[in-house]
Amino acid sequence: MKTLPPFFLICFLFFQTNSSIHAQLSKKFDSILIRNNPKYDLTYRINDEYLKKVSLSKSHPKLAEIKGKHALGDFGSGLLTLVSGVGVGNTKENVDLKFTSKIKCQDHKYNWTINLFVNGLMEKQRSRYRTESGGFSMDVDRYASVNWDIGARGEIIKDNIKIGDFILIKRPKFKKLANNNPLEFLSDSIGELDPVEEVEESDDERTYAVYGQVHNQNFSIVASVKNKRFWLFQDEKLKAVLQLPHTVRLVEDKMTYALLDPGMTSLEMTYWLKLGLYNAYLASIVDRTEYNW
Repeated sequence: MKTLPPFFLICFLFFQTNSSIHAQLSKKFDSILIRNNPKYDLTYRINDEYLKKVSLSKSHPKLAEIKGKHALGDFGSGLLTLVSGVGVGNTKENVDLKFTSKIKCQDHKYNWTINLFVNGLMEKQRSRYRTESGGFSMDVDRYASVNWDIGARGEIIKDNIKIGDFILIKRPKFKKLANNNPLEFLSDSIGELDPVEEVEESDDERTYAVYGQVHNQNFSIVASVKNKRFWLFQDEKLKAVLQLPHTVRLVEDKMTYALLDPGMTSLEMTYWLKLGLYNAYLASIVDRTEYNW
């Protein structure tokens, strides 16, 4: 792994954060080059001997399945539409919606699946139409509305076993980063979420924080969606920084790196790189509130 010589690059990546983060950058971090594949969204080539290539899948929000409920709900209304020809709407409010992203690596043993659960509304509208053969078929239009403002929760799965949990907080109170404990705002912000006001979007409006555990290790992420910059902590110690490309044109994005604590093992680095790259997916959905498909 090659250490990035100019220390000014590290300062550049962090100049918008507070002095408590700067203090943790007194030593040089190892750097890994990351390139987005222009042909495939959310696919990254990494200069790392273990991961090499990481792809993240996208998904529409789905209704989170609850055992013992909705056993015939969707099937029954679909059958009614096909038989009667009458359009049937099916709206579920105040439900858990699930976003799933599969993190696929060149070596399958490093693959993860991450499920993110958030409150929202799900609606299905069915309508029957006649086919060219004279029979009937059915169209299904789906709509989902997502409420990020009360937070979200996630789970990290490896080989069908849960290895981690986390919560996501939208628009955390970053002023608390000036405190002695730079991540104190994570626990405090949960009970201090105010109703969303109609104000012009600022940089802070496009931020989120994540707090959780993976393999029994605490981790935290502070994100700036606008700048595509993500700071990753283990407890209060800065472990990694990810700067994603602003475009997919390599000429414009020469400064795309993951900065990693050189004290980590090679296996630990794979965890932090995957946690960091998952933010490429989070950043693409965390400000989107409506879906039609």
